[in-house]
Amino acid sequence: MKFSTLNNTFFSKWTNSLGFLLFSCWFFVFLLISSSTGLESDSPSSFWTSPTSSERPHGLIYPGDSSGVAVDYTTTNKDPNGQSEIDYSTFQPKTPQERILAATSILGYYEDSHGDLSNWMARISDSAQISSLSIPGTHDSATWNYTQATQAALNPITGVLPPAIAFQCQSRSLFQMLGDGVRFFDLRVGYLPGLKELGFFHAAALLDPKAALKDVLLGFYLWLDDHPTETLLVSIKVDNATFEDPSSDKQPSTAELQKSIYQLLRGDDVARSYWFNKDSELGNMGESRGKIIFIQRVEWNLIRSDPTLEPIGIPIPPSVYPDNNPSFSITYNNETNSKVFIEDFYDIKPNPSPLEDKVDRKFKAIKDNIDKAIKDLYNKDQLFITFASGEAVRNNPPITPKATQGVEGKTDGVNKKILDFLNQKLECKDKSNSQELKRLGILVLDWYYQTPTLIKKIIDYNFQQ
Repeated sequence: MKFSTLNNTFFSKWTNSLGFLLFSCWFFVFLLISSSTGLESDSPSSFWTSPTSSERPHGLIYPGDSSGVAVDYTTTNKDPNGQSEIDYSTFQPKTPQERILAATSILGYYEDSHGDLSNWMARISDSAQISSLSIPGTHDSATWNYTQATQAALNPITGVLPPAIAFQCQSRSLFQMLGDGVRFFDLRVGYLPGLKELGFFHAAALLDPKAALKDVLLGFYLWLDDHPTETLLVSIKVDNATFEDPSSDKQPSTAELQKSIYQLLRGDDVARSYWFNKDSELGNMGESRGKIIFIQRVEWNLIRSDPTLEPIGIPIPPSVYPDNNPSFSITYNNETNSKVFIEDFYDIKPNPSPLEDKVDRKFKAIKDNIDKAIKDLYNKDQLFITFASGEAVRNNPPITPKATQGVEGKTDGVNKKILDFLNQKLECKDKSNSQELKRLGILVLDWYYQTPTLIKKIIDYNFQQ
């Protein structure tokens, strides 16, 4: 059963330690400096009060938003002023339309999801293996809306955190990313405060107190109905150690959490029709069009050990995933010896060191993994995931994800270096008539929109002759 049968159309560690104390002091200084240089820091006067339009940067969406900040309805659903009539402070979503609307602070506006690159996979042959493709992705994909004002509104729940810019890794909503050509999404989840419901986090930062994972997935389902040639890869990872898990032992990877995620992926006919229903296999484009491939970055041992259940996805759980490692592999299928080769050097060390050195160290790790993907032409079951994301918030001074990507203009960032590297590879191929460049794997980016041609360049690698 497809989502469209329900609805024809709908748019639009931190720890108490000396290290943390010193880190907090550095970020307090960083926040003061940022405020003096224009970093948006206006905050709502109370938890359910949103900034005025003049205080709202880039039309962002805040907890408690009502009427005109939600989404544009189709003509038949608009009020005379063309605005939503929903008050989010009391809104309890029930229908699929309302549930997608309730997740606007994560999803954004559906009308923004149909960009020039929204159907690029239509050009990929049905026989092409997913692991043989070059796929643009985003790291901490749901953080686009996490500004200083959003953080201030949520302080009564989370307590005081480092500045929001330390957590924000994107400037585009999930729907915008889909329109921009992004096909890999890194979703960090945890239980919402006071609810047995999975929501969105980046480390200790709660991104929205009500937006639920299940409702964001409905948004993906809707989009796939309108773009049936496309395939999404969705990584789910537990990133919340702040709020109390409703399970008995209060740990993130408990039986209850595993069951919650399983129910989202396999619990009803609608979910089953959208998730790629194979375990430890990626498959090809023909069998995965219109579907989501689950990248399992959660512990799922209880699901996999239960003979009555049907696990799916590519298993790379925390128990076998080393922290902050520039080069490692995980076997995701023992029978075929299929592996995922990963670069995830996100905390760029050593500290202290200047921004330019951080960028160079990170780019070297990225380049090494991309080179492996390019050269491994004959074993298409091997998947390559390269995280271009990175920061050094414990550095002196702290370096944010935005700074690492060169968005602040202090140096050429990682994204610009990747773009130059890919252009150079193409130029060398043209001169040598080489058969290289058949795949880059998955490139997982921060702040990609500030390097405008990068996504398209990654996509274009799929069509090199």
